[in-house]
Amino acid sequence: MSAPPAAPPAAPPPAPALISQHTTASSFLLSALHSSTPCTLLICSARDVFRQRLSPSFAATLPTLAHLRGGQHTAVVFLPSILHVRTYLASLSSSLAHGAGELRVWGLISAHAETSEFSAQGVGRTLAALVEVGRRAGAGVVIAEEGEAWWETELSVLNASASGRLDRLGVVAGRTVGLGKVLGRWFDFEEGCEGEGVEGEGGEEQEEWEGESDGL
Repeated sequence: MSAPPAAPPAAPPPAPALISQHTTASSFLLSALHSSTPCTLLICSARDVFRQRLSPSFAATLPTLAHLRGGQHTAVVFLPSILHVRTYLASLSSSLAHGAGELRVWGLISAHAETSEFSAQGVGRTLAALVEVGRRAGAGVVIAEEGEAWWETELSVLNASASGRLDRLGVVAGRTVGLGKVLGRWFDFEEGCEGEGVEGEGGEEQEEWEGESDGL
């Protein structure tokens, strides 16, 4: 009697998606460069804008960041608009090697500000793309923004173009949802980072804003 076939190896657990405890550009950059894990550092702003956020000692090193090796390979990419961010994430989804370490992202939410994508619909679309890149590569994802409790921001449910179409149809489109609820679908807080308003996956309100974005 032949032996039963061996069970397939268990799939590795998904890499974490975390909200960083670092709320200044300098501390976030320092943690990335000193990490023992290979890291791709995505800066969602222009180089000069990011330089202004750094302490003087860090700002002086900015021109050579792309060549730094903090014990492990650290790639630094500047993405000055949400269009650049999404285009780069699309390219990473097919090119990032499996087991690539971490994707550390600074200013992703701020990159949506002052655009029609600063909404639960727009931010959620970008977060989903980022987390999917990490999932495919087996890479952890860490996001950070400047300032305390930035996740408490209120967002309109739909982006501006979708809201405009609903307005023309006579549908009220002014509802809002907390950024923390949008983040909570994918992200947890990094150890040492305490926050309120980031709720886990699920919930009726989350399902409502996701449903309203479909097909628009």
